[in-house]
Amino acid sequence: MLKKIAEAVCIYHEIKLESLYGKSRIKELIKARQHYCYIAKKNTNYSLQQIGLEINKNHATVISSINKAEIFKMTEPKYKSELDTLEQLIKTNLVNDFDKYVADTNNKNLITFGKIAKLMEGTLGSQVIVKRNELREMTDRYIRLLEEIRDLL
Repeated sequence: MLKKIAEAVCIYHEIKLESLYGKSRIKELIKARQHYCYIAKKNTNYSLQQIGLEINKNHATVISSINKAEIFKMTEPKYKSELDTLEQLIKTNLVNDFDKYVADTNNKNLITFGKIAKLMEGTLGSQVIVKRNELREMTDRYIRLLEEIRDLL
């Protein structure tokens, strides 16, 4: 389960799994590690040490990441939206087949589930600004669509 969460976080953030395990302090990698630690602790019964071992971090780092994620979730709507979307993707098992891609409507470009999720919440730029309820409705509709597409593959 921890591996699945780590892989889903990497897909969502469009980073390599090795980057999640690494020592780099790049902002996006730190955020990805925070997301991993928070979701792993919230949704599994693994100990802090086990969660940290999956990404080569100690339990103190995991505690710090979880605390920061909780603070950011309360103070930054975008951060909360990212966490909620990522959790929903993991819970609905839409990211369980990591080498599948979904073609866009023109069948010309391929986009990953992570990019789709980011587009849905508007984090690839300012394409769409929506209220939280509208975002939830859009995400729910989109997840149903992805499930239908997955069934067709």
